[in-house]
Amino acid sequence: MPNHPTADFKVFLKKTESYLVKMVFIMAILAACTACQWFARSASSPKDSTALFRQGMAYWQEGKLVQAEVHLRAAVEKDSSLIPAYFALTRIYMKWNQFPRALKMVRRILSKDRQQKNGRFLRAKIYYLQGSYEFARDDLEWLVKHPFTDKQKEAHKEVSLLLARCLEQTGPYSRAIGVYRKLAAEFPQDSELEQHLKKLKEQFDTLTDGQPQLAKIAAKNTVNRRDFAVILSLTLYDFLSAGQPATDLSRNRYAVNAIRRVVQQGWMPLFPDHTFRPEDLVDRAEAALFLSRVFKRIRPDLSRNYLKQCASVQFTDLPQIHPIHDDLALLVKLKIFYVNGSGAFRLRSHITGWQALQAVSRLKKVLKRPLLPLNPQR
Repeated sequence: MPNHPTADFKVFLKKTESYLVKMVFIMAILAACTACQWFARSASSPKDSTALFRQGMAYWQEGKLVQAEVHLRAAVEKDSSLIPAYFALTRIYMKWNQFPRALKMVRRILSKDRQQKNGRFLRAKIYYLQGSYEFARDDLEWLVKHPFTDKQKEAHKEVSLLLARCLEQTGPYSRAIGVYRKLAAEFPQDSELEQHLKKLKEQFDTLTDGQPQLAKIAAKNTVNRRDFAVILSLTLYDFLSAGQPATDLSRNRYAVNAIRRVVQQGWMPLFPDHTFRPEDLVDRAEAALFLSRVFKRIRPDLSRNYLKQCASVQFTDLPQIHPIHDDLALLVKLKIFYVNGSGAFRLRSHITGWQALQAVSRLKKVLKRPLLPLNPQR
């Protein structure tokens, strides 16, 4: 007599249950092995990371930077709290001029301790090398307020010297002079400081040309449209030629002539309501537009050649299709304005009096270039 279907089904269930129990048991064993391996790896990580770090530093001392980077990166992947490895990686990337990667390492250092002085100084150096002088100055100003110990006088000197160099680029001029003088008093045996001070004074005399108005503007942290008109009028006086008057000049008597000159030349435009708005602050983009107008009107022969090259200039904070792109690119090509290490023009950053004087002085040198290159006599 054949087996009943219900009996066959019961047998099938028993076999399936047996298989399931075995599978669960095997999976439990595998999970336990995996956990043991993970714990063993975790326990051995600090030791492995230390060994990798030491090997990386040995390569660093031998000048084998590629091998050093590989080992140091492996060390921080195993132990993210290994701060000395981040410092070493930062210096390697700085040597390779890979500033974005160096900044990434410094950010990891400062994420552990924002008051880390060496980390902030390294970040300031990277910003300085990138041309981001304002950002570098922020870190350096913080370090001046939180000085190093007496045993770290050389570190204090490096911070102050880098701050002075940033102030040379951004202004104000008087602050840069003050930092150099203080350093010269603290380190009288360093003759280079006196040379820096002398060079900066000569640069100031060249830019201001004995004009008290320009000397006053050089000390300003921001520049308005009236100041910029005065700089253009006095610095580029040789390029002025004998118009549309502005209607709000009476409040700025001492700058009336300067504003009239630059408006008549078309160097600085009026607003649609025919006002000049002399108190409006000038940012980097507006200053570049003014200087671009000056260059195009005085040297159309040169401007046409340079404008053809503007398409190759790219900014991270301005698309190429923007109406003012070519004007800003023109000033970058002429090396009158510079972008920072990340390729940003920093359109809305306010320009200081010292920066404005430097930019107009660079433009003056470009305007004096000969019409045609001089060929040597055969």
